[in-house]
Amino acid sequence: MKNILVIGGYGQVGTVICKSLSQIYPGKVIAAGRNFEKAKRFSLSMNDKVLPLKLDIYNLEASHEVFTHTQLVIMCLDQKDTNFVEMCIQNKVHYIDISPSYTILSKIESLHSKAIELGTTLVLGVGLAPGLSNLMVKNLVNQFNKVNSTDTFLMLGIGEKHGNDGVEWLLNNINTNYSICENGQNKYVSSFTDGKYVELPKKYGKRVAYRFNLADQHILTKTLNLKNVSSRFFYDSDLATKELAILKKLGTFKLLKYKFFNNIFINIFVGALHIFDKLKIGSNDYLIKAEVHGEIEGKEGTIESVLFGSNNTEITGNVASILGNKLIQNNYSAGVHYIEQLFDLDDILSILDEEITFKYEIKSFN
Repeated sequence: MKNILVIGGYGQVGTVICKSLSQIYPGKVIAAGRNFEKAKRFSLSMNDKVLPLKLDIYNLEASHEVFTHTQLVIMCLDQKDTNFVEMCIQNKVHYIDISPSYTILSKIESLHSKAIELGTTLVLGVGLAPGLSNLMVKNLVNQFNKVNSTDTFLMLGIGEKHGNDGVEWLLNNINTNYSICENGQNKYVSSFTDGKYVELPKKYGKRVAYRFNLADQHILTKTLNLKNVSSRFFYDSDLATKELAILKKLGTFKLLKYKFFNNIFINIFVGALHIFDKLKIGSNDYLIKAEVHGEIEGKEGTIESVLFGSNNTEITGNVASILGNKLIQNNYSAGVHYIEQLFDLDDILSILDEEITFKYEIKSFN
């Protein structure tokens, strides 16, 4: 077989993917990125089961030799454009993307016809949300005759080793206005507003979750043809979540449009996370809950499922690794697909069984 190229392979999620796949394909997994020293150090720590490569995805030609020796690319970076993805398609290199940003995912969607023409399979939305959340919704939706509304909830641990990337992701999205589908019509809403109580397992209790521009709500509207989809977000620390909501209500985050203040906010938040870590505030838990309300044989009710565990980085990397192995071992339809268009929840849960807790509940149907 040819190589598996993990772009950003020496980063937090990338190292999880490389370690997992190198157990199956030693010497065939390449950790690639612009910092060769980091890639080399990681390779040495893996006893050369993972190989290092200096690669700048923004400075490549379509005929670059790396494509000749690559069977699959797993992208762990948020890209500025689709040029690299187009080169993968042109060279018939299969592709997986773990980005949570619908901005880049929606651009990659437009390459569907080209991917079909050249026989290349691309899988997008691989992670927690989008990713497992999409599969959970699909699993529930398939049980209904008619779906009225769908809600997904994502919890991340304030004690997770987020670093600057996680903080930037939060700040980039906390002040956004975005469009959702409600009763078949587009409606504009704002992140970290419209709080909604959500019942969770006893470990977490009842929490308030806020609207957030998570990609799954945009994706599910298309892939599962759903009319009312909303996604909400909260941290495991109720205090941290409520403080962010208060700051949003006060208009504090409007300053983020200025680069000077944006950098200040990043430094403040990263510092706050270090303090939380030292004071043992928060955890590295994650949780996804999906609720679908609709009708079964004329009776109305709700079915919900919840999935939780520890270490968001680990679970994201393991989901990507599982799908990467499946793409190598099997033939899937060419084109650009989201995870729920090719896979079912059981395909993933059967392998992740020891890492996660999964619960399922049917509410009363009248």
